[in-house]
Amino acid sequence: MNDLYEYDFDLIKIDMKFVQHLDDNDGANRKLMKSLVKVAKEMGILSLTEGVETKEQYDFVKEIGCNKTQGFLLAKPWPMDDFGRIL
Repeated sequence: MNDLYEYDFDLIKIDMKFVQHLDDNDGANRKLMKSLVKVAKEMGILSLTEGVETKEQYDFVKEIGCNKTQGFLLAKPWPMDDFGRIL
């Protein structure tokens, strides 16, 4: 923790385990995610949540102000060859 101030982060990526278990332990992950996004905003750092697979998860992530979202709800992964052809 003492070394974190030495780095210049532009994005914090919230692991999918947080969003997959939003309501475990009396909603502890909801509280953690909300706090992480708030701190990131206060520091001028973008936030991204990965592993969003349901509308409920997506709504929560947007509600807390997360800037970016990844997950099967939005798009499934593509093989690199397919991605290049579509572009």
